[in-house]
Amino acid sequence: MASKEKVGGSPKISGTKLHRNLVNKKRTISNGIQTYAIRLKRGAKIVQSLEEFSRKYENEIGFAEFSMIGSVEKVKIVFSLGYGKGEEGYHPVSLPLSDKAKTVVKTSLGQMELLPSWGNITWKFGNSSEPIVHCHVNLANYEYLQAFGGHLKEATVALTAEIVLKVLSKEKVFKKKDNKDTKAHLWNFDRVRNQIVIDNKKMLVTRFNSSLKEKQIK
Repeated sequence: MASKEKVGGSPKISGTKLHRNLVNKKRTISNGIQTYAIRLKRGAKIVQSLEEFSRKYENEIGFAEFSMIGSVEKVKIVFSLGYGKGEEGYHPVSLPLSDKAKTVVKTSLGQMELLPSWGNITWKFGNSSEPIVHCHVNLANYEYLQAFGGHLKEATVALTAEIVLKVLSKEKVFKKKDNKDTKAHLWNFDRVRNQIVIDNKKMLVTRFNSSLKEKQIK
């Protein structure tokens, strides 16, 4: 049974698989943006850990962005083409030291530097408790002196992963399959109560108004 410790008035989950993968976590709130500083332990899976973290803090994380750096191995990346194009909508990527299996998702077995990479967290349309971690990574391979990137399916932390996660809204943004044009899962603002400022053939923009007061949570 997981125990809860109070950290600045907010519950800290311990005794769980997620807690074992997190070395340190600090939360601050400034100008309406809530920020988490997260360091993942060696052996933790990045996408899986972010999904678990989002589920634990589902009431706080409705729409978020994150950046990260570190060192990783067993990296799986693909190129997104949209559903209906290629196998499962992805194009295979050849990676240095990758496995030889002819699969859409390529896995690099060697250790790599995780260069500055970015992503966002939304929720699955039709399953509001299922987070979607969308991340594009930049990687550098030491042996071949190559830098490359793609859509991250998963990566295992080799030394550390330092993640800065900013919550832009507590209200959830969903991803819904676009059956009309791209056949891909795209941001959908139909259930967002905040103001839609642009909606035309080229652009859909919504604005989030936060009522959070500026404060520090230790």
